[in-house]
Amino acid sequence: MIMLTEIYDQFYYACCDGEYEDVEKIIINKKVNVNCRFSSDGNTPLTLSAFHGHFEVCTILLENGANVDAQDRCGWTALCIIAARNGNLDLCWLMVDHGADINVQLNQHDGWAALSLATASIHEATVEFLLENGAFVDLKDNNGYTALDVAKKDPSKTSERIVSILERSSNPPQDDLWNACRDGNIEEVTRMRSEQGQTLFHQNARFQGFR
Repeated sequence: MIMLTEIYDQFYYACCDGEYEDVEKIIINKKVNVNCRFSSDGNTPLTLSAFHGHFEVCTILLENGANVDAQDRCGWTALCIIAARNGNLDLCWLMVDHGADINVQLNQHDGWAALSLATASIHEATVEFLLENGAFVDLKDNNGYTALDVAKKDPSKTSERIVSILERSSNPPQDDLWNACRDGNIEEVTRMRSEQGQTLFHQNARFQGFR
């Protein structure tokens, strides 16, 4: 349902302008739906605030029940918007910390996910962050291209470092810990991760991206 009332107009502009105190007051006092749709494009308060880079507003929305994976009409989630627009790591962390699906694919842009979007936008740190937090390096878009394929297809729109990061992630060293994750040997993973200082989540995410 598209919200056009005066209260939702105030809510819309507060999200756009980063007025986090106003956003909080409207949520608490006016009992607005934090997952409302502001337009026929399907923008939610969270996707709108992420587009404008408002960390505090995004935090308040998520703490009050905003759906971190809400998609607009074209399939854009807040994380995809951040990856494509400014690569803000604080916002990326916020979304992932609230359970964002890193590998969700758009309905447009040939079905790109956040990793390909960050690659094409030359956000090097964001590419690394996504890979470290479970992005599938071999995930293919609607044309069968991975993020590495996207990077190599038009070198003028990426960086050598991103290509290097993606190539390295596409060919991980298959050490004992990696193999234990692949085989689902929890006891061995638990033992070796304490010795090597790697978390189970990080290593399993690493495996998930390469199988």
